[in-house]
Amino acid sequence: MAKTYTAQTFDNNFDPANGTPVNVTVITVTLTDDNEDGILSPGSDMVNGETISSVYNGDTITYGNGKFVTGVTFYTSSGG
Repeated sequence: MAKTYTAQTFDNNFDPANGTPVNVTVITVTLTDDNEDGILSPGSDMVNGETISSVYNGDTITYGNGKFVTGVTFYTSSGG
């Protein structure tokens, strides 16, 4: 049985490589680890019900007035 987690992230879809919106809103998402290995991987694991297609660990984004955060960027099968 899949294990689910909740996490906070920024709302709206954006690609950190192409810049971050100035105004961001924090939302809660559901992460699903289909094979319960503790690693969110492309193929079967999901973010809010969308299959993960790519994972980039250690992405750093700058937002607002020079604030930054380092974490994981997920791309999903729907392009989000």
